[in-house]
Amino acid sequence: METLIANDHLKGTDTDSTFDLLAVGTSDSWTVFIDETPSGSPLERFLQIKSPGFYVSCAIPSLAIVGELCRYIRPFGGRDHSEMPGVSIPPLEIGVLNSLPFSIQWDTQDSDRCFLTVGSSLQAVRITIAGDDLRKFCEAILDLDTELTTDGLH
Repeated sequence: METLIANDHLKGTDTDSTFDLLAVGTSDSWTVFIDETPSGSPLERFLQIKSPGFYVSCAIPSLAIVGELCRYIRPFGGRDHSEMPGVSIPPLEIGVLNSLPFSIQWDTQDSDRCFLTVGSSLQAVRITIAGDDLRKFCEAILDLDTELTTDGLH
């Protein structure tokens, strides 16, 4: 069963037709894309992640967050965190989902796992991405970044 977590700008699991698709990154069954409000409207951009197990969409402050996300995932993906005892990798806030912070954080105990978190440390929903799904998620993010760069969007 697919879990749906989305901003109010969406209807169902597909983007509303009143939004313009900017870029798409894919890896196998994972898709990450950015859309924005059409010209003439106040500019809002959204990062959407669709996987076999969940779908999530959040408002992002700018396209620069994709580059930040790439820098965040590259150094720690697949690294053995046991070699870095006591090191806590701070989360990266990606955007906002219905007024709540949406962030990513590496697990400090398992190098093959990260969490997408909606909310604060006191009240939050966590989505775990691990193993092969983590590899596919990272590849889709890097593919999205490549498309944005190729199109001259950041």
